Amino acid sequence: MFDGIDETETIAAVERVLLEHGPLKIEDLAQAMEAAFPELVAQMLAERPGVDLLGRLTLLTRRADAFWGISGGRIAPVLHHLRRATFTHRLSPAEAEREAIDLNPDFVALALPASFNLADGTPVHTAGSNDEDRAAEYGSILGPGGWLAPFAAGDLLALRYDGEHAHLKQLAPTDIDGAVETTLTERLRHTFDALVGARAPEVHRLVVDTMGEHPDSFAMPVAPLSELLASTGIRVREAWVGPAERAWPTPPEQARRHRMDELLRQADGCCQRAAHRALDGWHTWMETRFDQRGAPAAHGPAEHIEHIEHGPVAALLAEVATLGRPLTTMRRLGEWASEIAAEAGTITPGLQYLRALGAEAGGDPLAAEAHLQSGLEVAADHPACLGFLAELAAERGDATRSVNLLRRAGRSPGPNAMLELDPFLISGKVGRNELCPCGSGRKFKTCCAVRPALRPLPLRSAWLLSRATRHALRTDPFTAHSLQQLFENSGGEQTMALVADMLLFVSPGLTRYLTNRGALLLLDELATARSWLDQPLRLLEIDAKAPGGSIEVIDQRSGERLTILDGSAAAPLDEHETFLARVLPVDDENILSHALLEVPTGGRARALTMLEGDVGPIQLLELLIELQVDAIGAFDAGIDPESSSR
Repeated sequence: MFDGIDETETIAAVERVLLEHGPLKIEDLAQAMEAAFPELVAQMLAERPGVDLLGRLTLLTRRADAFWGISGGRIAPVLHHLRRATFTHRLSPAEAEREAIDLNPDFVALALPASFNLADGTPVHTAGSNDEDRAAEYGSILGPGGWLAPFAAGDLLALRYDGEHAHLKQLAPTDIDGAVETTLTERLRHTFDALVGARAPEVHRLVVDTMGEHPDSFAMPVAPLSELLASTGIRVREAWVGPAERAWPTPPEQARRHRMDELLRQADGCCQRAAHRALDGWHTWMETRFDQRGAPAAHGPAEHIEHIEHGPVAALLAEVATLGRPLTTMRRLGEWASEIAAEAGTITPGLQYLRALGAEAGGDPLAAEAHLQSGLEVAADHPACLGFLAELAAERGDATRSVNLLRRAGRSPGPNAMLELDPFLISGKVGRNELCPCGSGRKFKTCCAVRPALRPLPLRSAWLLSRATRHALRTDPFTAHSLQQLFENSGGEQTMALVADMLLFVSPGLTRYLTNRGALLLLDELATARSWLDQPLRLLEIDAKAPGGSIEVIDQRSGERLTILDGSAAAPLDEHETFLARVLPVDDENILSHALLEVPTGGRARALTMLEGDVGPIQLLELLIELQVDAIGAFDAGIDPESSSR
């Protein structure tokens, strides 16, 4: 709903005006709306007194996927045009082998959903390399085994998505209209010339801006976008476009160089030179290795070793590599280091650290440990190798070794880290013949003196949840930032908890963690974390509080009674009050995930309605806003919302 008005109806009305008049500035759009839909406009203004029509339309057009801002500050109904467009793509041998059709650059503008069906009913979905090994970095269409069997490498495929089904078919050369193609290349070049500035524009923006100005673009099948752009002197690099006649940086490359400058602001000149030369070497390798033009892979020259091994350069490269798509760029960084090592025929700690990062990002933490150990055999005090090995030791549950490695690296854990690690550290005061503090009933000398301290699974599960959260935040910082911006005005103290919850359980953060680090986890921890993957948000009522901190709750949808081991997060709530949380099973018991949202009695019905469908960030935000509106209304009326609604 759009403040009480059916948002679908409002979007349809705006779309009709834009289709009739063409792209309009927001002021002209407001005038056209008043003329075409006076009753709807009056309703919009009555719903929010004090907010003018310009403000209402600005909010709607910015947040609705149906609209796109083009040159001159105009709004265009681009989604309408995309639903009627046909894009083509030449299937590559690599795609045929992976049974995947890569979205970038030819299909990148199609606005495909996460899952949909082909016209013949075949279920397909989109995914990126962070989520599935078969997928390309900027996304691919994936289907069941054999779904691409009717096609062969080199075939020209046409794809149209009408909002419900994707229509995929093979084209013959005679299906392409050369005259239409010529007109479209001229349009693309004109749009490109208007876009180029300090940053290279995205392929997606080039296409959508062209369609906003010329709705009939791509209405007829033409050659693949990548071929059209090449023919007009535009070069594609990853997800961006630039002039073919000269070198230019992608926005992530610019961001990495800027970040490197920030990190090196107080460093000596020799460190600055070495770090930038190493970064330039990696960027050059990526440009040739992954160039859309199909240039052969370029081995990193052995002379880069000198730069990588200079002071903190290896660790700095890892830091700036997270500016982009962290898992993918870490894998690439590891591949580059491996090629340098192979060409030079040598092992150095900096190279091994980068190779370890690549291996872990690729889902092989055991190989990562091996790389780090071999690096430490060359330089036993290498800080980056020690620090990363300490992180992996924590994943194995070996808190004592993790702390010792950090101290060897000169990085003693901070107070917050020690609070988390302390329950799993073995005190030197425990006698060898005393009972082990882990509670196993065995003597210390035959138990945790010869292995990591094994505490009860519920206690370890809380630590496991914290580690998984840190991994999710680091491997998907852009989603984390977007979620934080989404919730910051409505989430209050729970904002970061909501971000963590959405990252782990709605985005595939927990899945990525188990893929990348599952091999290091103890078997009971691995099984426990896997059981968390499909746990939904629940509306829970506190039925009783126990002296030890546990609470008894009742699921308001199913009626199920659950025991929560640590109910400290719900301490401010009284019995019979309700809250939204995710219950995570641990053997026959339960813990709570990060987010805990109090739901007043008057909001229970809304919360239960929300829980009937898929709960993502938008649904959760809408509930938060509705609860805030209720609270503000009750405050203005001088009413206690809890007592008045019981």
